[in-house]
Order: sequence, then structure tokens, then C-alpha cells
Amino acid sequence: MGNTKLPRVLALPSFRIPDYPEEALALDARPLAVVDVGEEGGREKEKEKEEEEEEEEEEEEEEEEEEQNQDQPPSSTTKTSPVTPAIGVASILYAWHPMALAAFMDLDAWFSVTWSLIPSGTAITNTLTSTCPSTPTPTSTSTSTPRLEIGRIGPKITFGTLSPCGSTWSLMLTYDMSTSTSTSTSTSTSTSTSTPTSTPTSTPTSTPHPRGTWLPNPQESMQNEQDMTDASAVNALAQAWIDDCLARRVWAAGKGWKHGFWVEYGGVIDVWGDGVPMVPGWLYEGVDLGRCAWCRVISSCPLSPASASASASPAPLQRCARCGTAAYCSRTCQAADWPAHKFVCTMGLQDRGQMLQMAAAKRGLLGYDEERMFAREGEGVQSVNCHLREGVAKRVMRRGEGVDG
Repeated sequence: MGNTKLPRVLALPSFRIPDYPEEALALDARPLAVVDVGEEGGREKEKEKEEEEEEEEEEEEEEEEEEQNQDQPPSSTTKTSPVTPAIGVASILYAWHPMALAAFMDLDAWFSVTWSLIPSGTAITNTLTSTCPSTPTPTSTSTSTPRLEIGRIGPKITFGTLSPCGSTWSLMLTYDMSTSTSTSTSTSTSTSTSTPTSTPTSTPTSTPHPRGTWLPNPQESMQNEQDMTDASAVNALAQAWIDDCLARRVWAAGKGWKHGFWVEYGGVIDVWGDGVPMVPGWLYEGVDLGRCAWCRVISSCPLSPASASASASPAPLQRCARCGTAAYCSRTCQAADWPAHKFVCTMGLQDRGQMLQMAAAKRGLLGYDEERMFAREGEGVQSVNCHLREGVAKRVMRRGEGVDG
């Protein structure tokens, strides 16, 4: 029986939330890491030769272990995937657009974040206000492809599978992030040693949870309209859901689906839907057609063929021919940005115009309502973000300087 290759997990020690340049990020109380999804999207490019050499070394080591253990009794120990639900969620968002992951982890700025994979032919609408078409019959041509969603409201994370229009959950998995070092109480059975006939007694035991730990919440999880009662079942279903999403590469652009992304902040909380539709690249930086929408350089980047020659003059940026809201230095950058850019590029003129208006500030949507998004210098407001170390100050708007100043 062949060995199953486990996904490779890459640490992201340099990834930062904008305005916190010195603060390393933790996910599920561990240093931030994501799955290596390969070269697609222009990120974390790996050398094929090095990968092949490492794979060969791993296979040789595994073969040696198998030879050594041939005469040993079978073990119940199985290979455990290094991809936890938290790493899987972060990997999907990061592979789609790095700023989607930044927003997901930025509890100070965004009250809620929602990412969706939506079947083509389904209108992108607010989840709670949408209505599904009639149930398709086996001979119907209507799509029955489910919708996938990853969301965060405050420190609560929910992900799973919905009906195509997003109105009904078929699988909803919920986790709560511990916002401070806490303990949970479980019951263990012990027997007193005072007499041989002592009866077992139940003793509460406390398990410490470091700040930022993902704790499964079965009370707010469900499968096929059935509530869940077991935290281990939430973890098992979450692992299966993540594994399937990674195998399908749900972050990539495709003809059969499209993506949507929404955020809420203190000044705009949408009680009937998912919030403000927004391109991740416009959350922290305004629309700037003088910079490549993907690599953010003014004229050329390492991915651009023009940069391969030192004598080559910088190539002019080319704007998206369909919507004109983004410019690129190369086809490589345009292809990398397309999964996220497709969201705004295929919008109607009115919706696109509203998005552009809200992201017009120098700091993007973050600067749309600066009084709510920034603390003032000297106020000593601390961050509530459990992905940062305790005691970090909230992002500051300096006195006499607005975010557009």
C-alpha cells in the first residue's frame, strides 16, 4: 500500500496585519502557518528540483522505517495531517488573497468577515435576504452545486456548506477563539484509595487554553438541520471539510464558480446580511491605478518579464479592460489577482460604484470612518485582537493627521 503524501505547511513569520509591522501573528495559539499550495497565484514559489529531492529523501526514510518495522506488531498509530481546521481556513483565505487573511485576523478593524465560494448562475446577494429557486429535479438543468462559506463575527468563526443561494446551512461548524488565557472544565472519574470498596467519584478538571485557541462549539454547529453535541464530531467534520476544500483548490478562479467577500465594522453592521462587499486589496489601501494591483510596485515587479533584463525600461501598467478599476505590470500579476478581482469586475455598475466610493480614501475602507477605526495618540487603547500578543496598542491616528493626511 502506497504512502499518502501529507500537505506541506509553511510558516509565515513575516506576514503582518497592516499598521502592526512589529507584531508577529499567532493562529490557534501557534505561530501563523498555511499550506503550501504551490505556484498558483504567484505566492510562495518553490523550486521543483528542491521539492523532488526532498520528496525522494522522505520516501527513502519511510521505506527504511517500513523495513525496520516489518517484524513488529501492527500499531494503531496513524499519520496525522499537520493541517488543522485553523491552518486550513487560513490557507484558503491566503491563497485567494493575502489581505483576506489579514482582515480575517484583524479583530480591531473588522467586526465580521465573510468569504464565499458561489456557484455560477447564483446572484451574489446578502445571505439572509436571498431566496433559493425551487428545488431542481433530477432532470432539471438548475445548478445544485452547494455554496461554501468561511466567516468570522468577533472572535466566533463559522464555516461550512450552504444551499447555492446561501439561505440554508447543510453543514455549519463553529469555533470560538479564546480572547484571553482561559480554562474549560471537564469531568474525570477517580476512585478513592481509603478503602477497597470505595466508589468512583466524578472530579471536575480544568484544561488551560492559551489566548487565541480555537475551541469547537457544538451548541452552534449543525449537520443537516441536526444540532451537534460532541466537540470531537465538530473537529472531525471540520477536518474533512478542510481536506476537501484544499483538494479542490477552492480559492482558484473557475468557470463553475465565483467568489464573494464582505466585511462589517463598527460604523456599518448589516444585521440582515454579510456587510459591505469589498475587494481585499482595497481594505487597507485606496484604489491606486498608478500601482500594480497585485505586487503594488509602480511600474514593474520581480514577476514581470520586463524585470528580467536590467536594461529593459519599465513597462507601463495595463488597466483591466473590462472594469478599469485595477492596473497590472504583467500578465502574471493579473492572473494572480484575478480570483479576487473577478468579484468587482463582474459586478453591476451601481454596486461597483458604491464599493469604489467607500474605498476611495488613501487608507481604503479602513479610512472611510477613521473615528471608529483608529484610536487617537495618547489614549492608550489596547488591541482586542487575540492574534497579537497581549498588551499591544490599537492602531493609532496621530493628532492633527487624518488617515488621508
